[in-house]
Amino acid sequence: MDFSKLLVRSDAEWPEAVIEHPNLKEAMLLQEDYAAKDSETTAIFTYSFQTYIIEPMDETLGHIFEEIAISEMTHHEKLGLMIVQLGGNPVIGARNGWWNGSYVNYTRNIRDMLVHNIKIEQAAIMHYRETISKLSNPSIKAVLERIILDEEIHIVTFKALLDYVTFWK
Repeated sequence: MDFSKLLVRSDAEWPEAVIEHPNLKEAMLLQEDYAAKDSETTAIFTYSFQTYIIEPMDETLGHIFEEIAISEMTHHEKLGLMIVQLGGNPVIGARNGWWNGSYVNYTRNIRDMLVHNIKIEQAAIMHYRETISKLSNPSIKAVLERIILDEEIHIVTFKALLDYVTFWK
């Protein structure tokens, strides 16, 4: 498989979030995507853990996981900055409590990792679409749509890697 053709993020420009007034309701909506159980925080730590497990066995695959983790860090940053602009406080937690390490998937089996990753990326897209439907600010919606582009690419990449590891098993 030619791993160089696999993408880890969209090359689309990032829209600017134009936030003129605080809106704590919308900040709390973003907080869920930022640091709830199924959030960017969980994705970052899950993909970082997976990088540490995979990289010693396969440096190229490990690098792909690392780059996807970095993409999730960009999403985390965008959300955190918008939360602050909306007058919120980007703590590592959400409506249902503080974030914790039990949210990370610690499986060491690469096939199981990939199946799980596809599911959490699909769930992330669903959560973002739900958040978008509740937002009033079109520029924040545009940022979330841009994040969705990356999440869709992550699904395609994880599916390609799943096909690859399944073929060789």
